[in-house]
Amino acid sequence: MRFLLFLIFTGIFVVLADEHPRYTAAKLTDQLKNILESGGNAEVSQLFTDDVIVEECGEAGSLEYLEKKFKTLIPELSEVSLTVKFAYPIPYTNNSIQFSVDQVLMFKDAQKSENELVIFAKPEDENLEVYKIFEIRKTPCN
Repeated sequence: MRFLLFLIFTGIFVVLADEHPRYTAAKLTDQLKNILESGGNAEVSQLFTDDVIVEECGEAGSLEYLEKKFKTLIPELSEVSLTVKFAYPIPYTNNSIQFSVDQVLMFKDAQKSENELVIFAKPEDENLEVYKIFEIRKTPCN
């Protein structure tokens, strides 16, 4: 009986999660702000980001809200020339990604759709030619 209830509950949860309008974003925490305000060395400090699922219908889910948050933390570049060897879209999970604070770039690419942002993050292995790409895609509200 418990197993049957578990299956029913899990099935309902999966259906609701799939139908809910949402999109993912690499969420920058306040750790970078704390590092910079405390006079810490950004080159050796580490910033953790969480992949977060947000609703598009509310303020916390609007693309403009996310853009403002990113712009206050990292520089915006009109053009970036990179040799990209690894590209990973943001998954629908709460996994953490670690990278150096001073090696984070963001820009809007004219080749991409209007509602997409791309974030380049160098991993901490000091290989200057290897970047990970994180994309933010907006999903319309129903």
